[in-house]
Amino acid sequence: MADSDSRGVLPTTSVQRLRAHLGRLVIGLSGGMDSVVLLDAVQSLTLSQLQPQLHAVHVNHHLQPVAGEFEQVCRDVTQRLGVQLTVLNVSVPEGGSLEESARRARYEAFATFMEEDDLLLLAHHREDQVETLLLSILRGQHPTGGMPHDRPLQVGQLFRPLLPVAHSVLFDYAIERELRWVDDPSNDDTSLDRNYIRHNILPNLANRFENAIARMFAVTERLAQRERLLRSYASRDLETVRVAQGYLDIEALLGVPEIHRGEVIRSYLDALGLPQPGERVLSEVLRVLSARPDAEPEIRWQNVVCRRYRGNLMMTSPDPGPIEAVSWVSGEPMPREISVLNDDDSLTGKADFLVGRERAQDGHGLRDGLAGEFRSRRPGDRFADGRRLKDVFVEVGVPHWVRGFVPLFCADAGILAIPALPAYGTPMVVARGAEVDSGGQLRVSWPGQPYSD
Repeated sequence: MADSDSRGVLPTTSVQRLRAHLGRLVIGLSGGMDSVVLLDAVQSLTLSQLQPQLHAVHVNHHLQPVAGEFEQVCRDVTQRLGVQLTVLNVSVPEGGSLEESARRARYEAFATFMEEDDLLLLAHHREDQVETLLLSILRGQHPTGGMPHDRPLQVGQLFRPLLPVAHSVLFDYAIERELRWVDDPSNDDTSLDRNYIRHNILPNLANRFENAIARMFAVTERLAQRERLLRSYASRDLETVRVAQGYLDIEALLGVPEIHRGEVIRSYLDALGLPQPGERVLSEVLRVLSARPDAEPEIRWQNVVCRRYRGNLMMTSPDPGPIEAVSWVSGEPMPREISVLNDDDSLTGKADFLVGRERAQDGHGLRDGLAGEFRSRRPGDRFADGRRLKDVFVEVGVPHWVRGFVPLFCADAGILAIPALPAYGTPMVVARGAEVDSGGQLRVSWPGQPYSD
């Protein structure tokens, strides 16, 4: 193992990284052994060698009967060590992989908690990294350097100080220090791929091949170095293909050597803070570049949809679906139902509309005092002046995937206004007779439509 400090568990390089940090240190505390060891080691270090404020954060997913026991252990440990604890309760959306959904909800909760210059510390160790390597190989993905030691997270940074450390070292430390933790019963479920590797594959490899775990971890480190080199070239190419709005210019991207295009897209996703696709999905994304200009392909993975729009490649959130009708009188305050995100949505990633009103800077606005409702498109919709909604959508360039759910302001006589979509550069359209010079300007946006940094 690498040279260590703090009773032999924190690698010297990690201690140096912690010493160099001037902001708050935030421990991601699950209540399991690994995170309890990390908290204990860093707290010992802060007492003797570091000054930053130490804070622990526990994310409760409420998915297991022992969830309350995990939270209580976190409260007990932090109270004993004199460390401030924040508990974040999250809802894990149904559908897809429960493990992946919980992980995404957890990281989103961490991101909302982060303050400027925070350093979030997570307790992943050497075996976790090797499991990640084997999972990528067995799933047919391009092997990478696995979990990064250090990466940006919102306004702060994420750091994994125990990544080079063997699990056995953490266990010995926990026993020596008489630490208390909770064993996660789901870790014994070998129907989950990672647990199957942990319990059935890694022990056999370690028994058959000398230093198997250490050697595989060394492979992940070399892959990480290679990945950083590729990303540095890709970041340079990314600047040449990215347009002002933050999209990727397809024609410019096709001018990048084919072998580098995938890395440019991966760098773009990293810049947006989005999850990376597997190799098969990335190949589908690359095929989108050569699709017909009038094609409307959609490539989906996790919470990302890759789309073509006006010669650009962009990443959006999944479509939120039609809204329920909400009454409004133009000129009055905007209804809360469509003008704010509720707290739960910010953690689950559910899309919600944000409709705002401002004075029109130029051209026509919407006249005050018009009673109507915000609702989504219906078959046969027309403007109050007789124009077909479909024709207006095409004329102003409203993206095709947005048309089914963008909020429309309507009255009995028909549509009064389509709000502007600033993210897509489309203006507000007002029915003739409902317009006025310098009136109200409606605009609508929602998280991830499109994603931007």
